[in-house]
Amino acid sequence: MSNENTYKIAAIGPYDLVSIFKAFDIDCFAARRKEDTLEKVKELKKEKYAVILIVEDLLVDITEEEKKIISSKTLPTILLIPSLHVKGKASEDKIKMLAEKAVGFDIFKNN
Repeated sequence: MSNENTYKIAAIGPYDLVSIFKAFDIDCFAARRKEDTLEKVKELKKEKYAVILIVEDLLVDITEEEKKIISSKTLPTILLIPSLHVKGKASEDKIKMLAEKAVGFDIFKNN
C-alpha cells in the first residue's frame, strides 16, 4: 500500500558498505568519489527521500559551495556514517558536539 506522503531512505557509498542497508528496505547507491556522491545527492533531492546516509570519507574535503548543495533544503536530512576503512573524525566530532549540547559539558574529555 503506497501513500503519497511516504518518504524513503537512501544510502550512498562503496557498495560493499552500503549494501547491508538493503536488509532494512533502504535504497542503496554505489559511489566511490565525492563527485559521484554529490551528483547522486542532487538526483535524490528531487525525489521523496527523507534521509540520505552517506559514508563520511566521501565528503571529507567538501567545499562550502558543495555543502550548500547537500544542505539547501530541510529534507532530505543528510547523515554521515563512519567508514570501515578510515577513522572518521567528522562523525566523532558531531557526536561529541551533540552530547556536549545535551549535558552541558564535554563527556568525552580525558582528564
